[in-house]
Amino acid sequence: MYRLAVRDGQRREGIGLALTRAGEDYLRQCGVHRVTALVAFDDEVAGGFWESAGYPKDREIGRRVRNL
Repeated sequence: MYRLAVRDGQRREGIGLALTRAGEDYLRQCGVHRVTALVAFDDEVAGGFWESAGYPKDREIGRRVRNL
């Protein structure tokens, strides 16, 4: 997954999370065990989304990472 975007007027409806989980399911089926989300740490909106999706900050590598 490279980029995730949801139109402003449709945010907070579960669309972004549904897309993220669908991508994770696909990647899991392909044998992937770890996903990295490249999110600027100063982007509070994106950071809040990725945090709630289970991608905490990994301060060692400066990214958000989730093991599948």
